[in-house]
Formats: sequence, C-alpha cells, structure tokens
Amino acid sequence: WLGAGIEGDRRRHHTPRFDIDESCLPAGAAVLAAAAQRALAEW
Repeated sequence: WLGAGIEGDRRRHHTPRFDIDESCLPAGAAVLAAAAQRALAEW
C-alpha cells in the first residue's frame, strides 16, 4: 500500500525477484511510528 514496487517493474511482492523502491521507507516508518504513538497514548 506504500507503493514499494519500482514503477514499470512487473515483479510483484512476495516473489524472490521483487525489488523494493527504498524511497518509500521513510513514509512507511513515519506511518508506523505515528500509529504506535497513538496506540500508546490511548492505551
């Protein structure tokens, strides 16, 4: 859901040849960190 695949590359997630677009990692980390902070604040 982060668009981790490289545009134009037909290899899909969960295959041995998948190549991740690492530029999406900071956005994904930020989303997960915010979710963790929210969960801890509400817990």
